[in-house]
Amino acid sequence: MRAEAEIRRRIAARGMIPFAEFMDLALYHPIGGYYAAGGRVGAGGDFYTSPAAHPAFGALLAAQLFQMWRVLGKPSPFWAVEAGAGDGLLCRDVTAAAERLPDGFRGCLRYLCLDRRAGGGWEGGIAGAGRAAAAGLPLRGATGCVLANELLDAMPAHQVTLEGGRLREVYVALEGGELVTRTGEPSTPLLARRLAEVEATLADGQVAEVNLGLDVWTAEAAGALERGFVLAVDYGRDAADLYAAAQRFRGTLTTFYRHTQTDRPLERIGRQDLSAQVDFTALANAGRRAGLALLGYSTQSEFLHNLGLGRWLERRPGGAARPAQAELTGMRELAKPGGLGDFKVMAFGKNAGRPLLWGFHPSAEAADLAQRTGPPRLTPQHLDLPAGRYPAADTGFEVAWDALWPGDGEESGGAFTVGAKGLCIICWVGLEAANGHSRGCLRRRPKMEGKGICIGVGICGAMDNSPYDVRFKGGKTDKICGACLCCPAAVVGEVAYLANDTEPRGVRRGRLGGLGRALWGRR
Repeated sequence: MRAEAEIRRRIAARGMIPFAEFMDLALYHPIGGYYAAGGRVGAGGDFYTSPAAHPAFGALLAAQLFQMWRVLGKPSPFWAVEAGAGDGLLCRDVTAAAERLPDGFRGCLRYLCLDRRAGGGWEGGIAGAGRAAAAGLPLRGATGCVLANELLDAMPAHQVTLEGGRLREVYVALEGGELVTRTGEPSTPLLARRLAEVEATLADGQVAEVNLGLDVWTAEAAGALERGFVLAVDYGRDAADLYAAAQRFRGTLTTFYRHTQTDRPLERIGRQDLSAQVDFTALANAGRRAGLALLGYSTQSEFLHNLGLGRWLERRPGGAARPAQAELTGMRELAKPGGLGDFKVMAFGKNAGRPLLWGFHPSAEAADLAQRTGPPRLTPQHLDLPAGRYPAADTGFEVAWDALWPGDGEESGGAFTVGAKGLCIICWVGLEAANGHSRGCLRRRPKMEGKGICIGVGICGAMDNSPYDVRFKGGKTDKICGACLCCPAAVVGEVAYLANDTEPRGVRRGRLGGLGRALWGRR
């Protein structure tokens, strides 16, 4: 029985089910659940993650694991246990980077990929690497580090709301043959207890997600270790920010289908990703209850820069402009404000003392190590982000990108930069002709207004034929020409998403050209 059929069967047999149960079946049912099939991550899937953006992510994690290994006295074996390892790409990047690290670290490193799917991935054939099919962490007595990259956001989450001052839970029901949401009494007192524990106060009508699985997972991670560390990387916030009604009145549950944020969880069951932002206050509390010591908490951007990402960006890859730009774009993506760079990193220790981990404390030793090893290069298994964002690059049109780039994250004052990420590959005069889109080329709080006419109309034959609605804080809605993702002015489509200093609350996107799909990663 497929996922949707099982959902309907349970509702018919028992009545409406908690949203968390619906989410669990939609994502993890062995027949037709979203993660039951492979190929969900990357350019051909529905979203991409940090390992796919650039192998620098895995290489910098390897540097952090190297320090952890030394803190523990250089044990052999030193286990890196990745929960929710997916296709194993992170394993391949970490182990490859470990080959360049000193003191015989690679010879001591053992990497275990844990995932619900039993099928092998990119870890195949790597010495000291393996895979086990498991929903949890069925280990005991390991010395090393438990890793979780974008795992916790995909755990089934309960949805709650406040109605007339009373806490209510969101359920999934059947009415007229259609799946709908309804509210009812909370299915467990743990929901109210969690909200009280993190001091979250909901406004009337506000919707919020509560991931009760954090306590179970953290206890399993602690139980898997005799000595070592737990490192979680995910998108989320501390509770005060996560449950702020002014910013997230409708909660943080998102759905992605083919790099399009749809936010319709009851549709495409088993064919679209569902996730909710992680409550890092609750995660820290769960770690303490499990006997773990909190060792660090930062953004992914800060974490990676402390490990040497900035040094690598300064080195400017040599060779032809097009491949060099792909390298820089991928590495910058890892620290992008408003995107992967705003993900959070939290580290715990068990029987490991209280070391100052390099990822959370700037260290001359980490900077020197990054300088000596240098950045890894993209492989065919990683995304070529410029090929998706600037399709003209694949038609023979090439620009000396770096000569025009002012620097990472700096206010340039020029018309060529878009949040230090986008670059118009025609010229700002061309964007001026787009009537309203031109303002997006300025870093200082650009405004997007009017429909405009994409200057790529002569190339792709499309003229504002698939507008995207972008809803920013404050409720302003703007339309953006869909042609921007299939013409040399492809940056116009990115302007609306990256260049505004306000945080997008959601995006409804139209048709994407195949080369434009890699632009839209998980947010």
